[in-house]
Amino acid sequence: MCPTTDNSDPHEIEARFWEFHQQNFGIALREIRNGQKEGCWSWYFFPTPPYIVDGVERGSSMNRRMALRGDDAVNAFLTFQKDGVDLRRNYIAIATEMQTQLQRSGMTLLKLVGPLDDAKAISSFRLFEKVGAQRKDEELYVLCGDLLELCGHKRAYPVPTAAAPPPPAAARKKRRMFKGLLFGFLNRKKSSKANNKSKD
Repeated sequence: MCPTTDNSDPHEIEARFWEFHQQNFGIALREIRNGQKEGCWSWYFFPTPPYIVDGVERGSSMNRRMALRGDDAVNAFLTFQKDGVDLRRNYIAIATEMQTQLQRSGMTLLKLVGPLDDAKAISSFRLFEKVGAQRKDEELYVLCGDLLELCGHKRAYPVPTAAAPPPPAAARKKRRMFKGLLFGFLNRKKSSKANNKSKD
């Protein structure tokens, strides 16, 4: 039975995700750490957009029920917190563990989550990369982009270039000393030229 709509939760995030995360997050994380998903939990931990083909929504009843419909729904998922359940934190935790596993020699997404869920995971990574970039959530969109690349897909948003760190105090002091010496030299040179002209 589908959850009823609550005006305070129009995307039904609590009704669809909260209790399952509360009861199964530890199980899902442990399975990924062990190198193979076993339970049926991907819809809850890696939600996807609706599956649309030629403008028509397709997919199973579970796909339709659990889909995040629009960026507002994804934002609602990412900001949901209740009784120790933080959906964004859980998504990051499992995605990070998947990244660790996929960096191992010989590991693939197919081996990690199985043939029923590999395409689902890619769809979720693309969705959360996009919304993460829109939210300027660098941790999220860079992680999802990394996962896409590890799975042989292109990231849609580039990794931000790190700003150069400020020079240490000793280097700043040396620069000030050099500038002082340079200005002193130039002033002496200018003064010497002025004196020579006055003698002429």
